[in-house]
Amino acid sequence: MSVRALVRRPTRSEAEADEQAGARARILEAALDVFAEYGFDGTSTREICKRANVNVAALNYHWGSKESLWLAVCDAVARQVMRLTRECLDVAQPVEVAVPKLIGTMFDALLVDPRPIRIGMWASMQAESMDFPGVFQTFAPWFRLA
Repeated sequence: MSVRALVRRPTRSEAEADEQAGARARILEAALDVFAEYGFDGTSTREICKRANVNVAALNYHWGSKESLWLAVCDAVARQVMRLTRECLDVAQPVEVAVPKLIGTMFDALLVDPRPIRIGMWASMQAESMDFPGVFQTFAPWFRLA
């Protein structure tokens, strides 16, 4: 049996699924960048698509709307902050040790990637027409922990 016979090529549907997953991830990553820079109101879906190297139809296919993409970005940021908090918070330590360690770790992480704090600030200042309760829900676990 030849090596070619052993190597299975992905089917067309598998390749398309991989491309769709890649496009979805690129859109989310680009949205993190653009929303962090300009906030919800200042962000255009065209700019997100340009940075993700996809067309507007792909954004609509994966996310449905700018609003649902915004909520997904807020959710991704909240999950990232919660993961970091869980990793560095040691409740067995005294408060005077645990809290400074948590704050130091958070600041160090935000120096590397300031997008989470920028998204959080934009979320707190978003227009009243936006789904504030939906955004708040994404950050609620961290607020409860804090």
